[in-house]
Amino acid sequence: LPDSNKVRRVGTHSKRQSFYGSDWAMDDMGMVNMAMDYDIVKIVDLKADNNTHVTLELKIKPTTDLPYPKLVIKIDKKRLLMDYVEYYNESGKHLKTQYRDTLKDLGNGYELYTHITVVDAATKHKTENNVFSEKINQNIPDETFSKRWLVRSI
Repeated sequence: LPDSNKVRRVGTHSKRQSFYGSDWAMDDMGMVNMAMDYDIVKIVDLKADNNTHVTLELKIKPTTDLPYPKLVIKIDKKRLLMDYVEYYNESGKHLKTQYRDTLKDLGNGYELYTHITVVDAATKHKTENNVFSEKINQNIPDETFSKRWLVRSI
């Protein structure tokens, strides 16, 4: 935790809870490779958003332990990047929506959304995240992520 200079193990019970009062959960931050965790069950609309996006409905794989059995995502056809995600629970209730915008070209074929907003469907509360600086392909050694290394002050 950067603000407190502490390393904190995240217990299984807290992975689905709000992260520091935001609309993110710890599980949300680990959802990086959708193909590993979800199967496409339906192509919802090939002509959505003036034919600029493909809308897909995803169903969680039986071996995956995430709190969202269903997602609806939109993929920008030109860039092949996901810029919209709807999250649903087991009963089909819409829980939250994630919007990604402000695309930045990082060079060498890499692009990154630098503004992400998550909106809670029930309360309409929103959390905005901005990326101000980024580096890619830095070859960070695995030992950098040990507890001992993370506890050290920068």
